[in-house]
Amino acid sequence: MEKKSYFVGVDIGTSNVAMVVGSRIGDGPINIEDGVTRPINGGVVAGRIDNVQSVGAAIRAAKEELERELNIRINEAYAGLSGEFVHCAYYTDHVFVRDNVSNCITKEDVASLHERMNNVIADPSEEILERIPQNYVIDSSKEIADPIGSFGRNLSSTFMFILCQKNQLMRVKMAFHNAGLSLLGTYVNPAVLPSLVLTDEEKDEGVAIVDIGGGTTDVSIVRGGKLRYIASVPIGAQSINADMHTFGISDRNTEYFKRKYGSAVADMVPADATIPIQKAGQQSKKDFPQRNLVAIIEARLKDIAEFAWAEIKHAKMSTKIPCGLVLTGGSTVLENIDELFRRETGVPVRLSTVESGISDETKEKVSTYLQSAAVAVMLNGVKRGKCDVIELSPKVVAPQQPTSPTTITPQPISPKVGQNVAVENGDGTTGTPSDDNGDTTTPPTTSQPPQTSESEQKSEPKKEPKKEPKRGGFIKNISKLLDAVLGNDKDDVL
Repeated sequence: MEKKSYFVGVDIGTSNVAMVVGSRIGDGPINIEDGVTRPINGGVVAGRIDNVQSVGAAIRAAKEELERELNIRINEAYAGLSGEFVHCAYYTDHVFVRDNVSNCITKEDVASLHERMNNVIADPSEEILERIPQNYVIDSSKEIADPIGSFGRNLSSTFMFILCQKNQLMRVKMAFHNAGLSLLGTYVNPAVLPSLVLTDEEKDEGVAIVDIGGGTTDVSIVRGGKLRYIASVPIGAQSINADMHTFGISDRNTEYFKRKYGSAVADMVPADATIPIQKAGQQSKKDFPQRNLVAIIEARLKDIAEFAWAEIKHAKMSTKIPCGLVLTGGSTVLENIDELFRRETGVPVRLSTVESGISDETKEKVSTYLQSAAVAVMLNGVKRGKCDVIELSPKVVAPQQPTSPTTITPQPISPKVGQNVAVENGDGTTGTPSDDNGDTTTPPTTSQPPQTSESEQKSEPKKEPKKEPKRGGFIKNISKLLDAVLGNDKDDVL
């Protein structure tokens, strides 16, 4: 049977690390083995890694849990990240068609244009992660999706470059090293999410993805089957939690209250609804209007929606996304969040779902909102190659040998010298052995030692020299008399 190939994706967020393991046999569908999310104890601000130790510890915790659950050892993985240190830029270049007679454009002309784009260099502080062609234009007038076979003298194209600061890429690699992992490749979350959460119709007609994370909100725009724009704004769900804290809710309880009582639209909460809140320093809980809490959440989400929509306008795509917005990220679990974005933008809005890339049977193994970016990173890693993941042998616990029944053969009891032994009499009572006259019998001076096995004999400590048995009174007196007559004991006198 053909062995599984494994693929591992890691999403490094501001407040959490998400890790997902997928597998497939041959060219079959990708199955999700498992996915976990672990908190980062500081060290990341708006997606920017400031402490590789804390990030590495979170990655290691997720890695070790997956290893225990799946009985594997993970050595390699792909990473996804986002933040203001990631952005896109555009560059246009052209080539002359080689065929001067018919001016027919061939694949060699397209390859030559791509080669020129591959030679474009970025600022020394940045690295180009992806080069995505946006269009092809023939003779500076006619835009075409596939120019091969068309006619013209000049072929030009505009490419979108996705760039990332090199120091952040280095920190991701260091965090992976601290977690005991090798980094196979790094992806930008807003660039890989479309392949997972969008339908084919949305990709063709035009749609924007808004990914609300802990410290950032990412925007991706897809139209005509191509990624057209990406951006990241430094505001996310942590700003909601910070405002809730000023309301008197402790930091450790903000996430609980947000999910249990929170909503994105205040006027959709009953006016008389209350929630019990125990503010810091108080001993008892008090009821507060739920609308007051929801108003805080709504205000901050309006800010996030405004920033996201401003990026879409900046890309000049606000009128070119008839399919509207697709919301994803941890905060999309808030009730009525799609309604708020619908009111603020005036376009259709839906919550994200896994649309393609993984088998239907294993979709339920991942959280669409918390782990979708990690799944998208993992799926893009499939194009590069499998990860080094070793399947461990199952732990075999040796069964206990059944204890065979032991047959006990009654043996005559040999009491120690001078010891009276209780035995059962015929009437059911117990007593000491006696002769026919009723006198207690004197134990024999010697007895047959109990049988011992060879192993017991080897381990048995060396015995002391056998002592002479203690004689009774009458025998002792006769012995003294004989010694006196024979002169053996002159001091003994009867």
